[in-house]
Amino acid sequence: MKFFVIGKRREDINPNLFKEFMDEEAEKAMTLFKEEFIRELYSIKGGKGACMIIEASSDEEIREKLNVLPFVAKNFIDLDIIEVKPYRGFIENLWIITINLKKKFYILIINSLST
Repeated sequence: MKFFVIGKRREDINPNLFKEFMDEEAEKAMTLFKEEFIRELYSIKGGKGACMIIEASSDEEIREKLNVLPFVAKNFIDLDIIEVKPYRGFIENLWIITINLKKKFYILIINSLST
């Protein structure tokens, strides 16, 4: 399943504490990225947190794996985990696209046979 995960910095945490663990956080986040657990990773403008696209089987798996990140383990950030699915407009139009591609393919075959 696909999830959007938003990690927002808690405002009641001293900003200097973030600086102390920033390198370790980046290193561990890149490890999760290389393992393809985190598929996409973005910083929130102004240093307010991060957004991720994650492939996982459950919220629990996400929380467990992200707990290797110091900011998560030390409760410096609040996580919002949102399960997402393909936009229905894409699914509805997939049939139309497939049919059009098949028509073009068949026309190509017919044209190549007639020459």
